[in-house]
Amino acid sequence: MEDEAARLAGGTSIWADAALLSLAASKSGSPEVHELAVRALDAGWRQPARRAQILKAVAAIAHSPSRERVLEALKDSDPAVVSAARQAAAALRIDPNAKPGKPTGPVIAKLKTDDIVAAVLKTPGDARLGEDLFVRLNCVKCHTVKPDEPLRGPFLGNIASTYKRRELAEAVLIPSKSIAQGFVTNVFVLDDGRLVTGFVTQEAADQVTIRDIEGKELRIPTAQIEERAKQPISMMPEGLVKGDHAPRLRLAR
Repeated sequence: MEDEAARLAGGTSIWADAALLSLAASKSGSPEVHELAVRALDAGWRQPARRAQILKAVAAIAHSPSRERVLEALKDSDPAVVSAARQAAAALRIDPNAKPGKPTGPVIAKLKTDDIVAAVLKTPGDARLGEDLFVRLNCVKCHTVKPDEPLRGPFLGNIASTYKRRELAEAVLIPSKSIAQGFVTNVFVLDDGRLVTGFVTQEAADQVTIRDIEGKELRIPTAQIEERAKQPISMMPEGLVKGDHAPRLRLAR
């Protein structure tokens, strides 16, 4: 496996590492390729020269998922690695004095919803930070942002032009307040005792087609359905910024 990971790197160029970074962060490719990319990066990170090169690749493509590694590398014992980490920090607009996992500002989990929304309305947007949080809070597991990706939950590629900032903030904080049309959760009880949950994408006289939160489609013969009910609660959980994530997600004062 490690030999395959080394082969996947395709050499020692910055752009080869940039490709690995993209593959490691992608959720649309095959699990095998994802795993190979992660292994290749981890192996390279153990070598100072390659570590510096990976950081330069992070800077070249502004790879926000590498934020924590950039912060760690700022304290590296190798001067070349520190120099590359500073370049990456500048590209990602990271405060070099920040500590991993401890950004500044009030913790969202400790604020009232109205206070968070008020702060969001006056806080400038940051696309790179948003992308970082989108990955760190596992939003990528349920949402897609590119038209060529298999649809799972509501598509967010055009979300900024569809909803106002207040509505977006409330949708994240109170997901069940307004459920997107076509994404009401349906629960089916089948004649063999199974429970199947998902969004209905097509309905015919002889079968119902649903898509689960992972994007998988399932066709259920209507003859097998014993019970069916719509749920008023969104499949998107509340409290996404609580627990382990709370110290990491903060708003500017």
